[in-house]
Amino acid sequence: MALKTLQTSNLDNPAEHFSWALRNVPGVGTGPSGTSLPAAWADAISTHLTEIGFVWAPYLTAKANADGYIHVSDLPQQSKKFMRPQRGDQSHFNPGCQWVPMDTPEPAVINLPDPDYLTPQERDAMVAMWRAKGYIADPEPPPNYAQVV
Repeated sequence: MALKTLQTSNLDNPAEHFSWALRNVPGVGTGPSGTSLPAAWADAISTHLTEIGFVWAPYLTAKANADGYIHVSDLPQQSKKFMRPQRGDQSHFNPGCQWVPMDTPEPAVINLPDPDYLTPQERDAMVAMWRAKGYIADPEPPPNYAQVV
């Protein structure tokens, strides 16, 4: 299979918009000419970048009129956004984070109770619940220093 080139790529096709540039990527791999990504990966990355609104600058230049202007309606539109994980670590390793369509509502914020605003009975109930589930260990009984004389 021949490598994609700028000249043979259809920049209106999201899978080809960037995939031609994802070959011989400098700094990736050990050789002086870089490493090329497998074609399927390059196409998937190209599609992803296009869906989240990235475009190649010369592509935009070609869309400009004689005065060098591009109407906003002629710009490619972002179709996906990043959705942070609703719970857990706020890390890209959390499988709860994902790219979703732009009209996807943000997840509901999960609010934990602030113990400073709970009554003593409510705090005791929360501790008892956590203790019953094993998240808080039962306190160690104090040592018995009594001696029989």
